[in-house]
Amino acid sequence: LFDSIYVSFYKDLGGIFGAALIGTDELIEPARVWSRRAGGNPITLYPEALSARKGLESYLL
Repeated sequence: LFDSIYVSFYKDLGGIFGAALIGTDELIEPARVWSRRAGGNPITLYPEALSARKGLESYLL
């Protein structure tokens, strides 16, 4: 039915920005390349990861 799932970190989880893309390796690998081209890397995405984790913990626990 669907080939991917998109989870927004800022809508209900209260993150500062960002999202997670879930899908097959064939879908994720090109998305990872485009994320990097758009300026995403582990150093610049650290604030996103922290706020997303906080939102997930408060929402799921």
